[in-house]
Amino acid sequence: MLYQLQGAPTIEQHGENVIRLYVRDANNAPISGARVKVTAGPPPTGEPPYFEDDFPFRSTNASGLLEFFAVGGVMPETRDYWMRVIDNTGAALSDPVQFHFPQGATIWITATLVATAGGTPTTPPPVSSTLEWDARLTDELNIILEPAAVAAGNKYWKLIRANYLPPGNDPGTAMGRVNIYYTVLDENGKPVAGQTVWQQWPDDRAAKTTNADGVADFNMSGDSSFDPKPPRSQRGPYSAYVDGLPSDKVVGLGLPLKQHVVYELTWRKTTAGALPATNSSIVGTVSDAPGGTQVTLAGAASQTVPLDDAGNYAFTQLGAGTYSIAISGVGVVRSSIALNGTNSTRVDYAFVISPPLPPPDKLIGHYVLFGSSDLSATRTNLILALDYIARFAPTVGFSVEEARSAVSATIVGAGAVSASDEQALLDAGCIVRHIAGADSYAVEQSFSDLIAAGNPYPDS
Repeated sequence: MLYQLQGAPTIEQHGENVIRLYVRDANNAPISGARVKVTAGPPPTGEPPYFEDDFPFRSTNASGLLEFFAVGGVMPETRDYWMRVIDNTGAALSDPVQFHFPQGATIWITATLVATAGGTPTTPPPVSSTLEWDARLTDELNIILEPAAVAAGNKYWKLIRANYLPPGNDPGTAMGRVNIYYTVLDENGKPVAGQTVWQQWPDDRAAKTTNADGVADFNMSGDSSFDPKPPRSQRGPYSAYVDGLPSDKVVGLGLPLKQHVVYELTWRKTTAGALPATNSSIVGTVSDAPGGTQVTLAGAASQTVPLDDAGNYAFTQLGAGTYSIAISGVGVVRSSIALNGTNSTRVDYAFVISPPLPPPDKLIGHYVLFGSSDLSATRTNLILALDYIARFAPTVGFSVEEARSAVSATIVGAGAVSASDEQALLDAGCIVRHIAGADSYAVEQSFSDLIAAGNPYPDS
């Protein structure tokens, strides 16, 4: 690690509980603007369960000091807080430093991290000017980047990092938060305090100013819910950008299906170059495609190519912009593909496997059987299945007797029908399959996986 703990932390008695961390270079001079991540949890890592700082990072002041107010008054229970220095990508530059607060304590704990001799620059490492775009933003959420309209040689706010924290309670997830975090840096990669940033939605917008760490955050309301999955492929209502100069804009933020998520966005003041990169690509495989199938690229550039013998296609040397992919006989299969001139993405597609024709003694090819219509779980599963039903058009119902007339019967939900009813389906010559899961999220994922595979039939 670039920074090492100098001696044991010191403890002073006070009226509250405060963590104090000094960060110094190899010459023992203070480092201003060092990024520090704060968490709290059990040893040895200090990760949650019980606390993770709302801010992606905090910065040391001109004295190289970061003070964190843990608890006012008496510590209600024994806690271990942790701090570690990170770089501009979030990678660790130090081991986590433990700050142990016994129950009933009112103390200040002070520790010092010092750069190893010859191992660390006396200032934080340079901030990248290239875009680090979390692929999940596009692939899973349809979020896009609208590049700033700026002439070469002029300054603008360039997005250099867009990170997504999905639903969950583990490190690296939203942990119940519903925030968009903005970080604004100057041309030297230093935080910009007092900078206005905007959260925009269709009817209005709101402004905030960045704090001393160059950070501002907005909450997302429940009204920002959207369904990013096909066939709806919706986009969230919020857009994010920086004031004062032309700014790259992130479009489509919100709460996917009302789930708690976090977006972390970083802009840097940059001078526009004359020759944007054109090294992005979109590649993919189209499975079970009929002969003569073609793939069309549209958006910032347009092109149509045939599939090779293995069903593969590729569009290369693409510049920054937003693109879509369409397949002949199908239409657009992926829109809002954000490329930055250096990144690549993959878009695969599988043609629907047609169900077999029913034999003469069977009137129905595929019957999707739900449980009793009186049960709330059945109503939930039916809602979750709407996209699947729209895609594959099976016969849908709640009757075991009707399902006996089908070649294939897919039962939705654990325990949706009794064992005797399932045996009756088997006795009638039905191929019986199941779509079930531990909860509604698992059932929804099963439907999504089948849609993505172009196959209406689960494995079992």
